[in-house]
Amino acid sequence: MTTVKVKRTRCPNGTRKHTSGHCIPKSKGKDKKSNIPEPKSSIPELFLTERGKYAKKYFTDNRVTLLNKYPEDLESVREKKLLFQVSFSTPEQFTNYVNLHEKPYIDCVYQSIFALGLREVNLAKQDAREVNEKGVGGVYTEELLNYLTNTFHLIPSQLTTVDKQANNKNNETQKEINNMLQKKLKNGYATLLFLHFFVSGKIDYNHQIVAYKYKHKIYYFDPQKKGFKNDKHVLSKTLSHLLKYSGNVYLPEYGYIMIDELPEPRVAESLICPIPYLG
Repeated sequence: MTTVKVKRTRCPNGTRKHTSGHCIPKSKGKDKKSNIPEPKSSIPELFLTERGKYAKKYFTDNRVTLLNKYPEDLESVREKKLLFQVSFSTPEQFTNYVNLHEKPYIDCVYQSIFALGLREVNLAKQDAREVNEKGVGGVYTEELLNYLTNTFHLIPSQLTTVDKQANNKNNETQKEINNMLQKKLKNGYATLLFLHFFVSGKIDYNHQIVAYKYKHKIYYFDPQKKGFKNDKHVLSKTLSHLLKYSGNVYLPEYGYIMIDELPEPRVAESLICPIPYLG
């Protein structure tokens, strides 16, 4: 490993070097506090990767919040459970998504949680690289639930998964999923959706995508495909569009995550917990 010496520059007269490396006005007299806000990041934009710029733009000032209750969904009110869903800042968070790996293969879990702002960018890149290059399988659902539990400081029993048998008619299944999301997903929030596909006559291909509601419409987004195929197909208002594009026209099962009702919303705190994968 080589190192490069960086020439140190002096700050202009009347300014001093802040601990972040930026030049800020000197304090005068007894007033030691500056009215100028501290820089949001000590890392110059020039040295950030495209993924780093993406994370800084969409997640630095917008903390991801877990919804705690949804009165509009009467079923959730009655059962005191609701669809696991987190806030997102803008749809550009998905349209401008930057893929984690040059050859994405079995990293859909890491891609999805990173797209939602639920994974630190450097760890997400490392996770994707290791699972794609060394793994023989992706992340178990149990490991994902453990990670989300730690991220929002929940009790393990508060998160559960729901697996649904698909209707014999594929288009009816897609309508069922869309109706479920229209009812349970709040405007301005996104969730994780599990899709189970048949390969060689059995279910052995599980895939995770993101679904979100914007301006009262449901959108489906496959972050693993973003940047490697025609982008207009990886983000769609219809699930059939996305499925057809991915080469899977038949959907035998699907699933999603439910959470117990909480007294208050939770903010994502721990974005660096380990997420084991099938190595």
